[in-house]
Formats: sequence, C-alpha cells, structure tokens
Amino acid sequence: MGHFYRKTVVDYLVGEWQTQAIQSSVDARDKTNQSLMHLDSHQHFWNYNPAHQVWMTDAMAGLRRDFLPEDLLPLLQATQFDGCIAVQARQIIEETEWLLQLADQHDFIKGVVGWLDLRSKELRGQLEK
Repeated sequence: MGHFYRKTVVDYLVGEWQTQAIQSSVDARDKTNQSLMHLDSHQHFWNYNPAHQVWMTDAMAGLRRDFLPEDLLPLLQATQFDGCIAVQARQIIEETEWLLQLADQHDFIKGVVGWLDLRSKELRGQLEK
C-alpha cells in the first residue's frame, strides 16, 4: 500500500492525479481492520534547491518545487491515511534535524528515518538528541 500511495503523490505533483487512485486506497482501507493505523511508510519533504536535489531530472519537472507537510496533509486526508514516516533525502545531519522539527510541528508525521555519520566522533551526542 505504501508504494502505491507514493506513486499517487508523484502523479499528483506532475499533474496526473486520478480520482480512481484515491478511491482505490479508500476501498482498500474499508476492507481492513479499522483499528490499524494506515501510514505512508516513506515520505520525503524538501525545500527545493537544484544544487541539493540533483537527482530530479527534466522528466521530474513537476517535483521541482518545495514539498512540505502542508502539501501532503490533504492527500493523507483524502485517502484516509493516519499519517506518514518522513525519510531523509539527503545524507546530512541538518536534514535529519529538520525532519525531526517537522515531526514536532505536525502530528501526522509519526516517525522519522534520518541519517547520521556512524563514523563521527560526535555520534553518541547526536544519538542522544
């Protein structure tokens, strides 16, 4: 389900959002146990900067903009998802810290998969944050 949903978000961003995708997700949830939490398990957020998101090719022009929690929330609500797990897109500690701040500000961000340099002499202190 998480993979399916990520695709629909990308479709939306490039202008190909289809009502059928929302309805498919809602129908799938209606058939499951309502006590389970439904999460988009892999969600990236970014403030677009071409120097940072070098992986965005010309074919991904629709993604070349900021993508923030405010952009995702209506999609989560439309598909009856309870939240998401934010995943770092860049291997820098500043992004992990930013994602943790976003999670503190938005209840629907249920977790963060971040990045730390495991070879760093400051690793222990960074993990304690």
